[in-house]
Amino acid sequence: MLIINVMVINRYNLDNYIQEFTAFLDGSQIAAPYGKHIRSDIKHFAGWLHLKKELLEDGSYQIEDMPRLYVAALGLSRSPRATINRRLSSLRKLNTYISRQQLGQSLWIPKTLNGDLTEKNYLEESLRILTKYDEDLTQELMDFLAAPRASTKHPYLVKKMLDDLVVLDDTFTKYLSILDLSSMSSTKLAVTRKPLFKKDHPNSTITRSWLAQWQELVQRYAILIIIVLLFGLLGTSLSSQFFKKNKLAQAFPTNLTRGTRALSFQGRLTDSLGNPITTATNVVFKLHTAASGGSQLYTSGTCSITPDQDGIF
Repeated sequence: MLIINVMVINRYNLDNYIQEFTAFLDGSQIAAPYGKHIRSDIKHFAGWLHLKKELLEDGSYQIEDMPRLYVAALGLSRSPRATINRRLSSLRKLNTYISRQQLGQSLWIPKTLNGDLTEKNYLEESLRILTKYDEDLTQELMDFLAAPRASTKHPYLVKKMLDDLVVLDDTFTKYLSILDLSSMSSTKLAVTRKPLFKKDHPNSTITRSWLAQWQELVQRYAILIIIVLLFGLLGTSLSSQFFKKNKLAQAFPTNLTRGTRALSFQGRLTDSLGNPITTATNVVFKLHTAASGGSQLYTSGTCSITPDQDGIF
C-alpha cells in the first residue's frame, strides 16, 4: 500500500510515518527550522488529500493527479507564491523518501511556480476538470465562466451570478470541493472581496465608470464628514452648558437721565407780636433780579406750608 493511501484512509493516523520521515530528515542533515516546515507541509498535504479521498474512491481521479490538483487548490486559495513553492519542495522530499524506502511509486510533483495564477490558466484548468462530468452540467458552467470573460476578476459580479445559480447536481458541489472554493455548508459560493486573479490581458478587465467610482468616494467621505459634524455640535453644546458665563448686572444705570432743578425755600413764620405760626398758611414765593426795584423772574403761585412748633418751615 502506498504511503499516500495511508494518508487518505486516516488523516490523523500518521504518528509512525512522521517518526520515520523525521529520522530521514535528520539523516539528510536538514536544519531544524526547515525540517519543522517540511513536516508541517506534509501534514497539510495529507489533510487536504483526506478531504479528496472520494475522488479516488469513485475513480474520478488517480493518485497521480492529486499533486496537480493540490497546487491548483493552493493557488486559488490565494496562498503566497513562496508558500506554494516551499510546499512543493517538501513534497519532492517526500517523493525522495518514498523512493528510497521503497514504500511505493513516486509521484510527479509540479515544478516551482514562477508566476501567479491568472484568469486564463484558471479557466483552462477548470474546463479540463469539468469534462470529466456529465455534458449538461459542463455546458452550463462553461457558459457561466465564459460570460462575462472577466467576471472572475470582480468578486461582486461573481457573487451576483453564483447567487442566481441553483445547484441541482452533486457533481457541481464536488467540483467546488476540488478547488477549495466552497465550505460545503451551503449551495451558494461565499466570495471574498479580494481579487481572485492577477490581470491576464488588458481586454479581459471590466472598468467601472468614473461616475460610479466618484459616487462611491463621495458616499465614503460624506459619512465621515457627517460623523465629524455631529461630534462637533455635541461638543459645542456640552461646552456651552458646563462652561456658560452668567452676565453680571451693573449697580448703576447705563443710560443717565439729567434731573430737573429744584428751588428750596426755608424761613420762619411769626405773627405781628413775634409768636410762631404753626398752622397751615398759604404763601407765595417770588424771585426778583434785585432786592428792591428789580424785575420778577419766578413765582411759585400759592403754596400751602405747615411750619413746625417753632414756625420754621
